[in-house]
Amino acid sequence: MTSPQQGEPSVLPTPRPNVFYDAITDRPLFAPSRRPNMISEVLEIEEPEQVQEIRRPDNLVLSGVLDGTLSRSAFISVGGLEGEWFRTNDEIEGWAITDIGPDAITLTDGNDSFRLELFE
Repeated sequence: MTSPQQGEPSVLPTPRPNVFYDAITDRPLFAPSRRPNMISEVLEIEEPEQVQEIRRPDNLVLSGVLDGTLSRSAFISVGGLEGEWFRTNDEIEGWAITDIGPDAITLTDGNDSFRLELFE
């Protein structure tokens, strides 16, 4: 494409009709799925269901994980106190330790499950 010479009028391209841009405006530009926005098609907005608040162990801190030859252990402190080593299936503050990973543990209490990250 050449640039206009001095003294020549610049000619802009003719814009396309809006139908070419509808697909762009109908889908959220930065959404990973780039699906059409269905909110404009919904006539009635339903009230959202009550979401049950997930109980989480706020006073637990995972400070370390030891990968032994037979099993892993997790060093957990409760409420800022000195910590202790725990293994899978041990209970702490009413939570059962169901999995110990290299950088997190999974705690379960009935239907509630929580992942506690290392140094969180």
